[in-house]
Amino acid sequence: MSEAASVGRRSLSVVLAVLAATVVVVVAGNGPANAAATQWSIHAKMDGAPTDPYATRCAEVAGASTANSAQTQMYGCRTHTTHQRWYFDLLPNGINYRLRNVKSGKCMNVKGASKLEGAKVIQYTCGNADTYNDQWRPLKVSSLGGYDYYQLMNRNSTLCLTVQGGSSADGADLIQGNCGTFPSSSNSFTWRSTV
Repeated sequence: MSEAASVGRRSLSVVLAVLAATVVVVVAGNGPANAAATQWSIHAKMDGAPTDPYATRCAEVAGASTANSAQTQMYGCRTHTTHQRWYFDLLPNGINYRLRNVKSGKCMNVKGASKLEGAKVIQYTCGNADTYNDQWRPLKVSSLGGYDYYQLMNRNSTLCLTVQGGSSADGADLIQGNCGTFPSSSNSFTWRSTV
């Protein structure tokens, strides 16, 4: 093979590799978390579109706790508060995520692996591949103010993350509830990058 042909093949290989990487980035960008290191604030639809993220409430760990079993709740968004920020860790099946708190490093988890409506959603040490009660599947349900809204369905129970009682008060607990045929504003969420 001539030196020119060899250089041409190497150039073609480099171009194909760059194109393949670009396709992977574009496809990954369609998900709720297009980079593992991105920190997200999570907002309920009932609070309105987070065009100003600090005018709505964010999902957080109560009391900024780093302990296992600490309750998750909705609370007024604040700047520089890592207990209100989450990583979306895509799992190998490509459809489920672990929602990992930035401050504690622990995952949003249905307490006791319950399959009952009303079970509390807490933080707990992230599990392994067989720990389904800390795995969540985003299901797109609507758009509002330029934001897409999703139900977050728990893999273990097939119930959805919900603001308890549809409460708009600071400190309203997050629980799992019936996803419903017509998603409600208390079980539909969006997220925005915080960094």
